[in-house]
Parts: sequence; C-alpha cells; structure tokens
Amino acid sequence: MNEWKGGGAPKGMRKKVLLYFHDGKSVYDDFFLNFLKDHYEVHFASFSKTGVERIARRTGVRTHWLKEPPLELRVHDTIRGLALTPVRVPIFAAAVREMEPDVLLACWATTYGFYAAASLARPYGLMAWGSDILLQPKYFPLRAFASNALRNAARVFLDSGIQEKAAVRLGCRKGVVVKFPWVDLRWLSEVKVDEEEYRRRMCAGKGAKVVMFNRRHDPVYSPATFIEAARQIAPEREDVVFVMAGEGRLTGELKKKVKDLGLERRFRFLGWLERDEMAKYAAASDIYVSTSYSDGTSASLLEAMALGLVPVVSDIEGNREWVTHGEEGYLFRPGDSSALAHYVGKLLDDGGRAKAMGEAARAKVMAKADWAKSSRLFLDSLWSLERDRR
Repeated sequence: MNEWKGGGAPKGMRKKVLLYFHDGKSVYDDFFLNFLKDHYEVHFASFSKTGVERIARRTGVRTHWLKEPPLELRVHDTIRGLALTPVRVPIFAAAVREMEPDVLLACWATTYGFYAAASLARPYGLMAWGSDILLQPKYFPLRAFASNALRNAARVFLDSGIQEKAAVRLGCRKGVVVKFPWVDLRWLSEVKVDEEEYRRRMCAGKGAKVVMFNRRHDPVYSPATFIEAARQIAPEREDVVFVMAGEGRLTGELKKKVKDLGLERRFRFLGWLERDEMAKYAAASDIYVSTSYSDGTSASLLEAMALGLVPVVSDIEGNREWVTHGEEGYLFRPGDSSALAHYVGKLLDDGGRAKAMGEAARAKVMAKADWAKSSRLFLDSLWSLERDRR
C-alpha cells in the first residue's frame, strides 16, 4: 500500500494509465480491477485505508491511500463521508492532477462520482452501483450529489434497466449510458467444490436441503424477512438448514432474533466471504433467497442461477429482468415472509420441479449474461473515454 504523496504517473509505459476510485470493499472491485489490469496500468485510489489494503492483497494493482484529517464521528459511513466532502474534493483533485491518468473511473455517484464532478476532473467515467442512484437520492443533499455526478459524466456504466431509468431521472444524458451485467460467469465452471465438505460446514446432513441468503445485513436487503420465513418453514421441515452469509449493521440483531426464536440449531451464519469461497458454499446449496427492497442486476443472483440454484426473490424490477415467476424461480412481494415461506415450501415439496427450475435458471443467465460481449462494450467505452481525455 502506498500513501499518495503526489508525483506524476510513470512515463514511457506501454499501457495507458487508468485511475480507479472506490472504497475497495466489494468483491466486484476485485473483479473489475483484475480484468482492467490486462488492458491498462491500473492504479486504485481510495479514502478507505482498509479498502486500499484489501485491494493491494487481492489484485496486486498499484494502490494509493488518500489520507484525510481524522474525523471521529459515531455515525454511519455515509454521514461521515458527507461531513468530509469539503476536504475530500481538493484531495481527490490533487490526486488526479498529479497522476495524470489516461482514463478516470469514479465509482459510486454520491461519493467519488461527485468528487470527480466537483473537482472538475473531467472527462470521467462514472460507475453507478445501485443504491447510490436508486435509494440515496431520496435524501437531500445526496440527490444533488448524485445528479451532479451523473450530469457531468462522459460515460455512465450501470447494470440494469431500472438503474438507467433512475439515472435519466437524475439528469443523466441517455447517450452516455453504457449498460451491461457486471458479472463473468465463466469462472464458476472452473470452481472445484467438495460438496460434501461444504455441506458438512453448514451442518447439512445427508438428504438435507440448504436455503441460502447472502446479501448484506442492512435494512435495504430486509434480512429479517428471511428469518421470519424460516420461522414458518422450520416446524414443518426438519430436513432444512438456513444459511446466512455476509455481514452488516443488522448482524448482531439478526443473531439475537434467531436465538430468541429457538432456531439456532437450524441456522448457520457464515460471516463475510470472498467471492470464490462464497461460490463454493452456494454450489453446495439448493435454494437461493433474496429479500431486497431495491436492486439493479444482482451479481449474487446471477451467480446463484449459474450454479443451478432455484431463486426465490423479491418482486422488484431488477429481479424481474432475470426471473420469470414460475419458470426460473419465484417472485414474492417485498417484505412478505409468508409468501416467501410458501414458495420455498413448494420447492422443498417438489424436487423434480425444483430441479427443472434450477436448470432453466442456469440456461437463462448463461445466455443473457455474456461477459465476452459485455467486456468488449466496456473496453470500447473506456477507449472512447480515453480519446475524450486526450
């Protein structure tokens, strides 16, 4: 890890320099950076020290910690980031000025995207990840931040129709939108899984069924709906194990709820997992559940479908792009734990139907989420952005 202290980008390099800003805490940062380093000399910069350390370890790209004055606030990271915005914008501007990248990518509209717009570091590409344009703009001044980032971006990369609609409502020009699923499913075919071992880790005995939830434990993903559905299923089905991967603000509360309901024997909390390890647990499971109130194209949904899991997911626009009710899986009204329990029960009761739906899910996602096509579109857009900067 390097603390950024200025000094221009290396000269005379064969590859052009791409500067990528984000917090570095997502497995999809790893995915993009590992892809991009085959085409550019990639530098990753962030105000998050832990994110910088993680990216250095996971990708090997050049990293730069943008150090800022300490601000001890016992608040959510979004509030802390807002308070530090006047300090972060000039630090961001100085980093771009000194690195002189050929391509500038800023992730998350209300933070690094806004810093790019406010610091006049144009032209830049904005990567919108979901909540930054679907949920955060409901609140002022986050709406103004997202709108500013979108209006001034030379390219806006996003993964779903619902995100595109939201971006346009916020002032983004349709002509700059580049839409594609952010997932490469080919690597899943190379994942070697000792299914018996991973089922043992989840305490799933012979003949047991595993129902998996792997979204963040935050309110927008409504993880309590999954636990409430499990409470309704558990008395009728002794052969079912409920697994929750991930972490978040609600993790402690969720564990307490499971204990209070007397479901500890039936539940397994796996914690936060890297992408490859998560895939192994998913491959050893049977049913995938997402209870989110808001999503674009969920990469975890697509990966679960590619592994042949049957999805039972909330009936929101982002999920409807991939799951047709009754064909590749089931959709239920967000927050309706009884409907979720009903559809999971149907799959548990009809193994043949579940198998057929899992095969249909895999076929659909492998046909539609073609990374070979998406990656060409992504690179073409980056090259046009490079020409704009030149």
